[in-house]
Amino acid sequence: MKNLPVIVVTISLLLISMLVTAGAGAVAPVPADQPLQIVTRGPVGDAPQKVWTAEEMENAIPYPLPQVAMPLKDGAPVEPDGPLTMSPGSAGMVGAPTGAEADALAELGAVEMGGASPTGYSYPPPYTRFGVPWNYQVYPFRTLGKVFFTSGGYNYVCSGSVGYNRMIWTAGHCVYDNYYGTWHTNWVFVPAYRNGAAPYGQWTQYDAAVLTAYSAGNSNSIAYDYAAVIVNDRYGRSIGSTVGYLGYMANASRTLHWMDFGYPAASPFAGQYLHLNAASHARDDGNFSPNPIGIGTDMTGGCSGGPWIYKFDQYAGAYNYVNGVNSYKYINPNQPYQIYSSYFGSGAVTIFDWGNDF
Repeated sequence: MKNLPVIVVTISLLLISMLVTAGAGAVAPVPADQPLQIVTRGPVGDAPQKVWTAEEMENAIPYPLPQVAMPLKDGAPVEPDGPLTMSPGSAGMVGAPTGAEADALAELGAVEMGGASPTGYSYPPPYTRFGVPWNYQVYPFRTLGKVFFTSGGYNYVCSGSVGYNRMIWTAGHCVYDNYYGTWHTNWVFVPAYRNGAAPYGQWTQYDAAVLTAYSAGNSNSIAYDYAAVIVNDRYGRSIGSTVGYLGYMANASRTLHWMDFGYPAASPFAGQYLHLNAASHARDDGNFSPNPIGIGTDMTGGCSGGPWIYKFDQYAGAYNYVNGVNSYKYINPNQPYQIYSSYFGSGAVTIFDWGNDF
């Protein structure tokens, strides 16, 4: 894998009361023309890294969801900032999609754009959430997993998914602390985790990337709360060729229906099992730009970074488009049954293009 240079971010702390979260804060904003540039951790390498014990994984605590305290403001309909971008997933070896996957991708064609109110539902929006009853080792469920890392001396857990050959999608706050400007350590991804079982093992971090718009830690950083992590191969095979990978989609319609996955670990959940939340667009958050999208859910901390999948299909690899990740909730007013994702626009394209180079 190629080595990428580390981009150093100069940090100066500012006082803001907008976010109430462990590890959320503010630093000097980057110039307006640079928000979509990549900030990389720099290769950790394939040297021996921490192996998490079953007990450590069980005792890891959910990394707190960012909580926004400013009054909620509805967004206005806006056009995507770039062309619709899609990439197919695959259940098999990395490479061109199978004939069935290619046919499914062609059938999907252009995703519908617009055509609905920017605020689809009043609070609490409808949703259906249930534990995943299927075999976790069946595609695409085996591409979903738990993220473990250390920050500030504590062991934490988030959620994530395989986005390409060696790339994992998760939330920015599950990778990078933009208050202190530091990367989390001992980072591993465990696909198909189920009540302590790790059938495909632990995949250690090689490199990671967020956008400068997120690393800046200013009042708009939450609009770019997504990240890509590159993981080392195991026994000569990439994670994508081992468990498969999901597709992804950016600059699409906001008014879609998603299957939202995650491992909620804060009460009343305990983090042992994968949960699925079916929900449609409820509102656009006008406090940030590009407006993040809200949907209904009762999932809690630990679900951070879990993917929002459009066209979820357990039989067709070319569907299953990651189109967002669990990011934050509001506490003014308190809205525990609604969660937001950053809109996957051109910034998500930048992150994905970086990740698929490995």
